[in-house]
Amino acid sequence: MILVLVLVGGVVVGLLLVQQQQVFKQKASTPTGTSTLTIQPATASFERGTSNPISLYFNTHGISVSGINVRLTYSNLGVTASGINTSDLTSSGDWSCPVKTVTSNGSTDEIDIVCTNSAPAGYSNNVDTLLATFNLTASQVPIQNPLIISFDPAGTTVTQKSDGADIALTPSSIGSYTITDTLAGSPTASPIIVVASPTATPTGSALALAATATPTATATVAPTATATATTSVFATVTPTPVPTATAFGATPTASPFPMPVTGFDAPTVIGAIGGVSLLIIGALALMF
Repeated sequence: MILVLVLVGGVVVGLLLVQQQQVFKQKASTPTGTSTLTIQPATASFERGTSNPISLYFNTHGISVSGINVRLTYSNLGVTASGINTSDLTSSGDWSCPVKTVTSNGSTDEIDIVCTNSAPAGYSNNVDTLLATFNLTASQVPIQNPLIISFDPAGTTVTQKSDGADIALTPSSIGSYTITDTLAGSPTASPIIVVASPTATPTGSALALAATATPTATATVAPTATATATTSVFATVTPTPVPTATAFGATPTASPFPMPVTGFDAPTVIGAIGGVSLLIIGALALMF
């Protein structure tokens, strides 16, 4: 009897659990859960140390909503988010976004954005509409590259205006960003190698010899010319040697060959008079 009661009680509990699970599944898969949220750009390459804009879009697919909660998560190792801006959405006057925060949770950062709509009929659209933007900056190339930014389903909701139900479709959109040291397509500076060429020093060049050589003067003596007279009187003329200086690097000046000196000097005249006198004396002696 006791065993029968235990079995009956187990069946009843099992049915209740199944029923509750079916109710939960029905709420999670409501046909109005069609509002979507996306990240743009979906993929990109960013240079480290630069600020890069990321945009969030939402689409209610024609269903009137009264509020949107968004939570994004990403690895914060060398990466930060800042400058959350919702001005495009709030410029209409019906939207306000009181929560725009970035909080750290260990090695993960969370971006929370909460916006509410105060219009009596709520807000609906059928195209992707800008919800918010923020800047993503990487101070270093992360170990896990590309960096992934994704929606946290537990913190992301879209509230239906009519009954307050969450009609957000579980977001599948992610942002995948490759962090690089340089921008794609930027030229990489190549090291400039300077090879020093040895300067050749001329050996025995004319310039070096001209700077070190000592010019030597060489005297060139013209041969002695002897003139023979047809008479008994002789005149010997010795030309004066003309030295010609020759030095390396100097251009010698051509000198004309010295000409013999002509005419009668004093000794020659005296000798000639003496000879004539002797001839006259000899002639007179023979006559007497």
